[in-house]
Amino acid sequence: MIRYQVRQQLAALVAEVPALSSVTVTTAYPGDKNLRAEAVWGDRTTGEVEFPYAMDGDKTSRDTFEVVLVARVTGKRTLDECCLRVEEITREVVQKIASTGLTLDGFAVDNEEVCEVGPISVQTREAEGDRGPIALAEITVTVETQTL
Repeated sequence: MIRYQVRQQLAALVAEVPALSSVTVTTAYPGDKNLRAEAVWGDRTTGEVEFPYAMDGDKTSRDTFEVVLVARVTGKRTLDECCLRVEEITREVVQKIASTGLTLDGFAVDNEEVCEVGPISVQTREAEGDRGPIALAEITVTVETQTL
């Protein structure tokens, strides 16, 4: 399985976006001590692995999984400001992955390669908390890999 390596590649793509230069981008949750007001991190992967059953024919196994990236914004004066900024960050992330994520096609590690990227879905949520307003977006990227 190359799920973590795919997450690393997606985080690297997002980190290249000039409009996100002030945003912390990491492959995994950076921890409360390292978390800045604006951040994007790889949260989790889930999916299914399909193994071939036949004795003859196609012996390729496939792994179809979702990588969830979380965009978070805090530290703004109002909830509206947080929501608008998280939407800006989300738009940049989705555009970058949609426009260049296909470069992951053919990305191979340990006899497994990416053969498809997409679709991408987004869920958002927001709240007013004790520490002020917070807005989150979960950006889910579907990826399919197969053995070589």
